[in-house]
Amino acid sequence: MEEIRKSVSFGIMIDKSTDISTNKHIDIYIMYPNIFGNIKTHFLQLLALEQSDAKIITM
Repeated sequence: MEEIRKSVSFGIMIDKSTDISTNKHIDIYIMYPNIFGNIKTHFLQLLALEQSDAKIITM
């Protein structure tokens, strides 16, 4: 987390996925440049969804 705090910027990436058993999830990642200018991507969380329509996802 310290490397992220020191970064000049960051982005959050969110992706909806469905596994082989048809369970729906939201994957959350953070992306940021490290002190060498390389873009790092870290997985933050996997959230299970009971519904996956736009109204539910944006709540």
